[in-house]
Amino acid sequence: AYNAYFRAIGRSFRLPFVADNLATFIVVGVLLCIRTFIGTYGGFFGSIGAILISGWYWSFLFGTVLNAAGGEEDLPKVTLTGGLIDDVFVPWMKMLLAYAIALAPIGVFLLLDLLLAGGNLTTSLFSGTGGVPQLRDIAGSAILLLLLMLGLFTWPMLLLVIGIGGMESVLRLDLIAATIFRSFGAYIIAVLAVYACVAAMIG
Repeated sequence: AYNAYFRAIGRSFRLPFVADNLATFIVVGVLLCIRTFIGTYGGFFGSIGAILISGWYWSFLFGTVLNAAGGEEDLPKVTLTGGLIDDVFVPWMKMLLAYAIALAPIGVFLLLDLLLAGGNLTTSLFSGTGGVPQLRDIAGSAILLLLLMLGLFTWPMLLLVIGIGGMESVLRLDLIAATIFRSFGAYIIAVLAVYACVAAMIG
C-alpha cells in the first residue's frame, strides 16, 4: 500500500508539466497577479475584486485536495459553471472552517492569557516593545509552537473530512481519529510536508 502511495507522490511532481495542468497553472498565476494589482491600486472596488479572487483561489486549493483524495492526477478546472455560490463561496467557507478549527486552540490560549493579565497587553504573553509584539518568555513560545503544530497536524484530516463529509462531519471525532490511525504512516508524511511548507513560509 505504501509503495503505491510513494509512487503517487512521485507522479505528483509531473503535474506542472502536463499540458492541461500547465495551462491551469498559468491561468491561476495570472489571476493571482491581477489580485495583487487590483488590491493595491484598485481602491474599494479593487479590494472587493481581490477578495473574490482570493475566495476563488482558496476554493481551487480545496478542489485540488479533493481531487487528490479521489485519486485524480489532474488539477481542477478553472471554471465557474456551478455559479459563484457553489464554486467559490461554499468551498471557501469550508476551507476557512478547517483553518478556524485547526487554529482555534491558539486563539483560546491567547484569549485566556489576555484575560488572566486583566486585559493589560503589557503584562500578557505578547508585550509591546517598540511597537512590535514580542514573546515575554520561552514557556509562552513553546506553548504557542506546540499548539500550532497540533493544529497543523489535524488540518489535513479536517480538510478531507469537511470536503467529503460536509461541515457537520467535524463533530465525528471518532471517525477522524479512526481514519488517522488506519493511515497513520501516510498521514505523517502529509503532515511533515505541511510542517515543511509552513516553516518555509515563516522563514
